[in-house]
Amino acid sequence: PYGVNCGIATYTKYLCDEMRLKAKELKIFSEIDSESNPEEDLKDNVKRCWTRLGSRRGLLKAIEDYYPDVIYIQHEYGTFNNAAKWNTLVGHLSARFRTVIVLHSIYEHMDKLIFESPCREVIVHSVDGRDLLRSRGVDHCPIHYIPHGCFPAKSFDSKFSAMTTPHAIFQYGFGFEYKGWDKVIDIIEQLKDTYPDITYMGVFNVSKFSKDQNEAYYHRLMEKIRDKGLEDHVVFHLGFRSEEILLSYLAQSRIGMFPYWNHFEWRVRGASGAIRMA
Repeated sequence: PYGVNCGIATYTKYLCDEMRLKAKELKIFSEIDSESNPEEDLKDNVKRCWTRLGSRRGLLKAIEDYYPDVIYIQHEYGTFNNAAKWNTLVGHLSARFRTVIVLHSIYEHMDKLIFESPCREVIVHSVDGRDLLRSRGVDHCPIHYIPHGCFPAKSFDSKFSAMTTPHAIFQYGFGFEYKGWDKVIDIIEQLKDTYPDITYMGVFNVSKFSKDQNEAYYHRLMEKIRDKGLEDHVVFHLGFRSEEILLSYLAQSRIGMFPYWNHFEWRVRGASGAIRMA
């Protein structure tokens, strides 16, 4: 994903901006997306030539015609979740080119090994992720540990903050349960008697690939807030907000809170771009 409302797209944008300073040439082979901006695609040398559910032959042909020195694939299970298509894609690319896979999420599950096994070279963002891969037998390829980057801090020139409470809390991210949105309500409920003016504000982003689930979860959360009588203390705002808006909230809040959790059956090693931005 590139140039659209997506965490991996944001990560890739920042990474590519820095790589252009060092690489002779950089071309991005991205999925076809109606949200993309053709002018930005032209400026960033983006070719859109595949879809998540479709064949990979068009992508393979486009890359072969370009004939790169190195290929980087940003792997996340939301984008590449078909193990058969993943095996054919990585296998054919690796047979001809140096192909490096950035594994953004590494699960303990043995069934994920069929995604990791085709890789000839891997980048991970945590030591735990590297150790987990090796402990599960992924020892046939180099595994590079490179910490997840973040851009330099931006200054925010506040003329006058109207955030009158010193106990303002802010969070943003996609509307998935592991982000801890439900837990937030319980946390604020326990704190409100000690801090009567405590206020939590959350920007609850919606993925177009999980729109129905995200929106249904949002409505359940808003109903739970009302049931607990926390309307003065907790609110979620539905939908994407710009980086400038997020910066304004972050600069004027006391706490950025990201109560992520690991399901006991789906433990994962990864790195959060949202937290690094904050």
